Amino acid sequence: MAADPTESFKINLNQNLWGLVVSFVSLGAAEYFKLCTLFWFSVVVAVVMTMSIGITTFAYTKNYWKNKQWQKSKKQKRITSRSRPTR
Repeated sequence: MAADPTESFKINLNQNLWGLVVSFVSLGAAEYFKLCTLFWFSVVVAVVMTMSIGITTFAYTKNYWKNKQWQKSKKQKRITSRSRPTR
């Protein structure tokens, strides 16, 4: 059985990025066909999706940094506890 040709072309995006892609495509279509209502709706959706991506990226980065600091302090405690001589 042959491999599915679409298997190598899977795009893995979360819903925020898909919303942003759809809003940009809608913006392009609205510009091309001169559709005022679709244009403004797409602008609003693009702004909301951009803010959502920014907030999500900030929260992810903050969580990553916090976990990294926690692992670093845990590792440091393990190193200092091993280096102390036992009585």
